[in-house]
Amino acid sequence: MSERYVTVYYGKAVHLHIDNDLNMDDVTFVSSDERIASVDENGLVTSNGVGNCTITCTNNKTGESDECEIHVELLWWKMIENILYFLKNLVR
Repeated sequence: MSERYVTVYYGKAVHLHIDNDLNMDDVTFVSSDERIASVDENGLVTSNGVGNCTITCTNNKTGESDECEIHVELLWWKMIENILYFLKNLVR
């Protein structure tokens, strides 16, 4: 993979890229913690929670693997929006 460390905001997705000489059918992607981020067969990483996890890409022909650290963070304005929503519903 060309990426070693990626930051993605909660609720967003990012696509990981593999070497040009590999076909997507030749690799398998796996997440170390699907609660933080999941990954599909095309390398599309979807953030599911705040935290860190590792996406491992394995070449199915050679068994070689590569890793990318994923850091999912919450935007500060989204945190404020969530707090205001909570307070608004608390008052009701």
